[in-house]
Amino acid sequence: MSPLPILLDTDPGVDDALALLLALRSPELELVAVTTAAGNVGLEATTRNALLLLELGGRPDLPVHAGETPPPERALVTAADVHGGDGLGGITALTDAAGRPRYPAGHRAPDPIPAVEAIPRYARARPDEITLIAIGPLTNVARAAERDPEGLRRLGGIVVMGGAFRCPGNVTPVAEFNIFVDPAAAQTVLDLGVPLRFVPLDVTERVMVRPADLNKPAAGRLAGFLRDLLEHTFRFYTDRVGCPACHLHDPLAVAAVIRPDLLRFRDAFVAVETTGEVTRGMTVADLREWLDRPAPNCAFAEAVDAESAREFVLERLLSG
Repeated sequence: MSPLPILLDTDPGVDDALALLLALRSPELELVAVTTAAGNVGLEATTRNALLLLELGGRPDLPVHAGETPPPERALVTAADVHGGDGLGGITALTDAAGRPRYPAGHRAPDPIPAVEAIPRYARARPDEITLIAIGPLTNVARAAERDPEGLRRLGGIVVMGGAFRCPGNVTPVAEFNIFVDPAAAQTVLDLGVPLRFVPLDVTERVMVRPADLNKPAAGRLAGFLRDLLEHTFRFYTDRVGCPACHLHDPLAVAAVIRPDLLRFRDAFVAVETTGEVTRGMTVADLREWLDRPAPNCAFAEAVDAESAREFVLERLLSG
């Protein structure tokens, strides 16, 4: 069976880095290109991080298309406290015994075609084949849809890591980070009419990695990098919740494409609150059973085999 072609729209980000590496190490997927969004850190840093991660993953040939920042109605929300100032847990500042960068970045520049043009181009070139996995704010996807909606409709589907449907948010009581950063973009994507699946906090917060997972005797060459990458996030979780861990938010969205059997999805009509003072970024699903409801415009994951998902992601990342 041929690998499934995917585009990865991402804002690396520690867990984005895990997701990108998972995609590279999964023979079921053909990563066609990476597009970068502002989110966990600013756009310049996320683009630099994507280029670095492709080098570390052995695929410096893959194109990286820089995206756009959200509209300036509010200051850009970032998550540098979780991901470190560079977005990758501070690994860009690490040095070896001789003072050389432990993870040196190359000098490759991103592709000159911007993300909002590249996404529909790839979709038109391989109509109905490519799945877009969006694991950052949906700014690029929405801008691309506004410029070339028919091009976006040639995607085979979109999988979004985002939303909080039956659980609290992680940036406000009701909003998940990726949707909160650019809620209008999320609503644009919901209105597009492309097959759309959300992998929300409802399931991603049940799947996590801990320090002991990275110390297995059979761990491959990435184990040391993963320990460096996750050290900052482990400290953050220890300070906030009392134990070192990292939720596998973005890797679970990639895993959902490879192993959909790991999750249970529910069809629903979903809208995003774009203006509320206390509900901005809330994903509102109409789950009523006893009234006429709008037709579903997406599906969201409401359950996950958390242990199997965790083992799957770690096996792929830590294999030799």
